Amino acid sequence: MKKSLFYFALLFFSFTSSNAQEWIAITSPTTADFKSCSFVTATLGWIITDTAVYKTTDGGITWVAQIVPAIPSNDVRVFSSIHFISDTVGIIGCANTLSPGFNPASLSNVLWTNNGGATWEYKDLGAAGDSVNDAKLVDTLIAYAIGRAGMCKKTVDGGLTWTPCDFSVSPQSNSFKLAAISPDTVYFGGLDFGFFTNGSFGSTLDGGVNWDVVTVSNYTMRAIAFTSSQIGFLGGGFGTILGTNDGGASWTTETTDVSDGSILDISFATATLGWAVTDSGRILHTADAGATWNTEFTTSSSLRSVSFSADSSIGYAVGDSGTLLKYGTSLGIEQQPLAVGFTVYPNPSQGAMNINLANTGSGEKSVSVYTMLGQLIKTNTFPSDTEISISRDKLPAGIYLITLTQGSKFLGSTKIIFKD
Repeated sequence: MKKSLFYFALLFFSFTSSNAQEWIAITSPTTADFKSCSFVTATLGWIITDTAVYKTTDGGITWVAQIVPAIPSNDVRVFSSIHFISDTVGIIGCANTLSPGFNPASLSNVLWTNNGGATWEYKDLGAAGDSVNDAKLVDTLIAYAIGRAGMCKKTVDGGLTWTPCDFSVSPQSNSFKLAAISPDTVYFGGLDFGFFTNGSFGSTLDGGVNWDVVTVSNYTMRAIAFTSSQIGFLGGGFGTILGTNDGGASWTTETTDVSDGSILDISFATATLGWAVTDSGRILHTADAGATWNTEFTTSSSLRSVSFSADSSIGYAVGDSGTLLKYGTSLGIEQQPLAVGFTVYPNPSQGAMNINLANTGSGEKSVSVYTMLGQLIKTNTFPSDTEISISRDKLPAGIYLITLTQGSKFLGSTKIIFKD
């Protein structure tokens, strides 16, 4: 029986007994700029770059690149948004740059999946030049897509057909973010080029037959979130956050401590707890239903999207250069069933802890150690007939997670405890 020792220090990634919540950087599958993220549970979610889709089922410990169909050779298309309504049904909005000689018949502006992203299919919105800034699902069949020049399309059959529900704005206008409350009640934030550039808010209460579009700010509105049909928020330039409690009939400026960036996304976990991200690398938090917003975290990269699933204390934020952040309590990662023969002892331990891989089958395996927030601490690869020993060294008392993988196959995980 071979035995290997590895040591690691963890002074600033420690678990605290107070169950403090914080944002931390977790391992990213790429260094490309992320555009959007969508999580339906604390552990199941998707993130996109301009051209790639990644999925996690274990809270960001591992990410799998999903296969998307090739775009037409005469089309330049980039992904702009992603939204899942369940663990199977999702939609990706596509922004397009048309090349000379482009064939409108081949134009498709969203990707749709009914199996969690195992396969994605392009859906044609039916008009050349359409470019989608955001697409949202209301249920597994109904979705809306909005974009430039007041473009709005709606499907009620899972993306097979799309009908216009355009609103009357100037051709230079852009609609950036959607909030789909029900099949009939939909809101958006954007901008309208008139004599001046103004931030706009649009609403429909009849499924897009009629729209009410009004100017609400001097700044472009690039973010929107509603916690009910009446209570919602818009985010724009210079840290501006507007709030409404009457479905957008009136708006008030909420208190923020930011003036150096634009709000690009807003997400609420509950009616009182919400987060917003800015292109200046700030994460703002509200604990009073949006009345006040204060900076909770800063990074050097622009942040573009934030996602909390309903009633979850675990959230994610993504941005440029592969920036991937996770928020939650120390118990945010759930233990999963272990592979047969993967044993850890003694557990809890005041000193060294042994991991026995002797009965886990043939082939090299990787053992990774994480904080309970998902921060990767150490990864080592060992033969299957190896017992490894983790020295506590200066590791603070607390709970950590060990995962076992073989290639891209996840074999299991278990919590370990070091105590004083």
